[in-house]
Amino acid sequence: MTIVKLADRVLPQPIVNLLEREGTGISWADLTMNFWIGCQEVSPACDLCYAREFTNARVNAARVAAGKPPIEWGPGGARYQTAEANRKKPLRWNRIAAEADVRLRVFCSSLSDWLTTPSPTSGAPKSRSGSSPRRTSTGCC
Repeated sequence: MTIVKLADRVLPQPIVNLLEREGTGISWADLTMNFWIGCQEVSPACDLCYAREFTNARVNAARVAAGKPPIEWGPGGARYQTAEANRKKPLRWNRIAAEADVRLRVFCSSLSDWLTTPSPTSGAPKSRSGSSPRRTSTGCC
């Protein structure tokens, strides 16, 4: 297996390939995962929310261009549940990480508040056996 130095770590080539395709620009994380997008905005700290600004600038622009309604933030705003294929990504990431014996750093809910009530999804995907997948990532999930 080819080993490549990437940023602060030496990583096997399958992990480098994964990060080149799906990695994040967030310095302390390898990947980001959002089971839904949106938030209730319950505090004054929300006035400076990067996730809302990113969603409005990038995600909503793409949604409107595709003829879809924008995601509304704040009290009463509808949360957007991401596609099933997106919600299954952690299963694939875990498999790749386990095969490479690497622990990935995943920032979960980078565009949402995981404390949102009620959440629009039941959470992380389950394996085919119905149990939680082997944990090969470190994250906020």
